[in-house]
Amino acid sequence: GALRMQGSRNHRDLRSWPLGLSHQRLLNRGYGERREGCATTWEWDGTDWSVRRPPDVFSIATDFAHAFDSARGTHVTFGGHDGTNDVDDTYELRGNVWADRTTTSQPTARVGAAMSYDSQRRTVVLNGGFALLLSWNDTVEWDGTSWTWRSPLNRPTPLSHHRLSFDSARNRTVLFGGYSKRTYPSTVSNETWEWDGTNWKYALTANRPPARAEFGMAFDPVRRRVVVFGGQDSTAEFGDTWEYDGANWMQVTPTTSPLSRWGCSMTFDPTRNRIVMHGGQRRSGSTIQLLTDTWDFDGTTWRQLATTGSAVRGEGNITYDTRAGCLVMVESRGVVNRLGIAGSVTALGTGCVSSGSIPRLSANAPWIGTERLSYDMMSTLPSTPCIYGISPRSQNLGLGSGCSLYVVFPLLTFGTVTNSAGFAESSFPLPFDPSLRGVTYHTQAFALDAASPVLGLAFTNAVQTVIGN
Repeated sequence: GALRMQGSRNHRDLRSWPLGLSHQRLLNRGYGERREGCATTWEWDGTDWSVRRPPDVFSIATDFAHAFDSARGTHVTFGGHDGTNDVDDTYELRGNVWADRTTTSQPTARVGAAMSYDSQRRTVVLNGGFALLLSWNDTVEWDGTSWTWRSPLNRPTPLSHHRLSFDSARNRTVLFGGYSKRTYPSTVSNETWEWDGTNWKYALTANRPPARAEFGMAFDPVRRRVVVFGGQDSTAEFGDTWEYDGANWMQVTPTTSPLSRWGCSMTFDPTRNRIVMHGGQRRSGSTIQLLTDTWDFDGTTWRQLATTGSAVRGEGNITYDTRAGCLVMVESRGVVNRLGIAGSVTALGTGCVSSGSIPRLSANAPWIGTERLSYDMMSTLPSTPCIYGISPRSQNLGLGSGCSLYVVFPLLTFGTVTNSAGFAESSFPLPFDPSLRGVTYHTQAFALDAASPVLGLAFTNAVQTVIGN
């Protein structure tokens, strides 16, 4: 991209950057109370969770199923509870708009269904759920247009609040755990099943995790393992880590682990090749504690990630959005958030006096998708040509007469002319390009000044800019 100073882009090139380039995100759809016109989305890029602009949405339900269709770049939700009834709505999130995709032929209304995207067959797979005091074991697939009921020879135990993860190494959708009886006292499962697109096969393994529901589960395509953490049964919550390689379950004993919990969110972050887990709930005496911590797992140990900004609490389901390039979390409360990098501007050094005052340079903090990234040059000569230089690195090269060069060649340059008050503004948009997140660059401006002993130029200070999201 231009801000990486590749080639010889000029100011005109910067103005031609398109907004809304293809982007990738990891989404977390969470539980929460019903509200009109809102569906909370949070985004994470490996550094922090932050709030995204609320999309145009519907009255989204709680406890719904969610998956990301990477081929179409859309987030699909089904079912849930609207505060009064279980619902059978199908919605898709495209950009900032929730589209009602409900058809005349829908799966039965339910909560706690499991959903995953099969990237090999390009279809969203939905299984199970709970409704009318019963758990279900049907398998229904969504292709972006309609739901198709599958009639496999074998079916898993009727389940709710279980998990599905697509094993892209073996092209199988893996099912584990869940409530086989949701009413009190609940009964949980530790069965493992695999779906090949035609039939379910029970996976008989030598080892398997203790029975549980409402846990985190995700597939690590680098190590070719399904990873499970946390969950609960009718009496206890779990804080153990297990892996499934397609043949057997193995318990992992990391040196560091998150607190025990249920309802946590897990997915694989391909930009860092790690499993990421966030939030959930745990018992603290007689109360329920909503957790806000974020962890990643490299196959050996868990590491807690230090985050700032908005605290994302409670349960959800995260998935990596291949269009936005970061983890995005959507819950039912109506605000879109991302875990991202904060944009920043830091002044470096000072300008040098020539014919007038000491010229100064300032800028606004940039964000990917910024409609107006502005650089303001002040306190220099009126109606004077000036030039801005941008470089990825900085220096402090004294040139004499109190003037210093803070940018480093080669430079990206563009010019303008100051007004009658000695002020100049240059601005341009930044594309919504995830590869720009965290890019640091340095800018300094120069104005023609015949009285200056240094190259006939008046020098401003520099600004160091970090692009955020």
